[in-house]
Amino acid sequence: MKRIFYFLISGLLVLLFFNMTVKPLYAAQTVKISILVIKASNNGNSVDPALNHLKSQLNRLNYSSYLLIKSDSKQDKVNGKVQFYLPDGDVLNVNLNNIGKSFITLDVSMFKAGMKTNFKIVNGGTVLIGGNEYEDGTLVIAITASY
Repeated sequence: MKRIFYFLISGLLVLLFFNMTVKPLYAAQTVKISILVIKASNNGNSVDPALNHLKSQLNRLNYSSYLLIKSDSKQDKVNGKVQFYLPDGDVLNVNLNNIGKSFITLDVSMFKAGMKTNFKIVNGGTVLIGGNEYEDGTLVIAITASY
């Protein structure tokens, strides 16, 4: 009977220790969100050299020209929120949700564009999202998460 009692107490202590040490590490972890604001259009046939690392992703879109308009990055802790002001007057909101084994979940919204979505992104991964019409093209935002 004493062995069962000690076993239960030991198990509870291990769970308590695990619960107290692992979860706060994620909660306190800093996440950096970097964005590239790109004007995609069908005027011309060029890719800004600063976007060469995204060329394979951009080629999947139905545009022939890509120009980097703005780059920015911000960071916050898990469960925090970062905002980016876009050239068309819209605001990109990114909520930094839970970190899983190999990804973080982000909630992303743009009020003016009427867009609200969420996705999972691996550490250092990049996701492209569409934005509003801008000048003679459309805004495309590349979002990269690093943690």
